[in-house]
Amino acid sequence: MKASIRTAYRIVKKTEDPEFDPIFIPQYQDEETGEHWHTFRVQIRGRSGGANPVYFYVLSDAINYLDLQKRLEDVVVHYEDKTGEWSENLPYGP
Repeated sequence: MKASIRTAYRIVKKTEDPEFDPIFIPQYQDEETGEHWHTFRVQIRGRSGGANPVYFYVLSDAINYLDLQKRLEDVVVHYEDKTGEWSENLPYGP
């Protein structure tokens, strides 16, 4: 398993139509991708599969979401080594 280290977070305010409220899109930047920003995605359950971007209508909700992601990013739930065996709460491997 390859570890991905997030180095930065931001919230993009997007307004496509001035008559409607803007949406706030939380994004993160991975160490390996340099300047490329990624939008958080939520999996769609069902027959079609796929994923949708995570967005919020309230800025405080978007900030809370980012805070949650920051708290979870360093938590290792399990790690699969090269032998395919699973262990819990081990540091990231090579």
